[in-house]
Amino acid sequence: MRCTAYCTGENYNLKNLSVFFKDASARFKLHNKEVLHVSSYDGGSDLFFFDYGCVVFWNYTLHQEKELLEEFSQFSSAAFSTSAFEQFSVTTKKPGTKTIIENENITLGGGRILDKLTLSFAISQSVKLSHFEELLERAGEETKSIPQELASRGKISLSRRKIAKKLGQLFLVRNSINLHTEMLDTPDFFWEYPQHENLYKLITKNLDVPQRVEVLNRRLDMIKDLLSMLEEQMNHQHSSLLEWIIIILISTEIVLFLIKESKLVSFF
Repeated sequence: MRCTAYCTGENYNLKNLSVFFKDASARFKLHNKEVLHVSSYDGGSDLFFFDYGCVVFWNYTLHQEKELLEEFSQFSSAAFSTSAFEQFSVTTKKPGTKTIIENENITLGGGRILDKLTLSFAISQSVKLSHFEELLERAGEETKSIPQELASRGKISLSRRKIAKKLGQLFLVRNSINLHTEMLDTPDFFWEYPQHENLYKLITKNLDVPQRVEVLNRRLDMIKDLLSMLEEQMNHQHSSLLEWIIIILISTEIVLFLIKESKLVSFF
């Protein structure tokens, strides 16, 4: 069995998805405001939609997944051009056995649906985190020359307009991540089902989620420092421009005064 997770956009509209599956006569359940569970849709097994723009497929083929992602794109806000993706191989054992995950292999036992949901929470957070990591990687590649240039030349050669564009891009990246960082916390779902919280924590640990969140926060701090540096440079350029304007105005006034005085002297 396949288990795959995709991060397709900023958010999924779970309410509209519920209406869609109701019209399609599919079995579904909105577990809470974060997750919608759909079972046996289009010949598959289970779908879990998360409001932060992730979907987890259980027992679907790659062809089915691609078709369904296209079908569900209408419910995804700010859809991404490319989707972050994670895949696992699943084997099932008789109910009552322990559900475990090792690297990219899942052994599914226990209470099947709740265990799938628990796994899906952790996997969806991991794939959303992968999307954040890609954003920061791109932002780092696009701005890595700026600190190097500042260190070697003592100034940034970019114009104020280009610096403002860089600031805007970095603000968008930081805000996109900051708006969703709460989804990386332990979901409220486990207040209702505390017996599954240990399994959730084991899975997130296996997927290195806590360590990756820590690295993500450190890189966000670096983005914040870079933003401050760029703002300071832009303000410095603006101050320098004002200084030159003032110098030119004063020089012009002095020249005009001298011209006027010279005319008065020649007149007498």
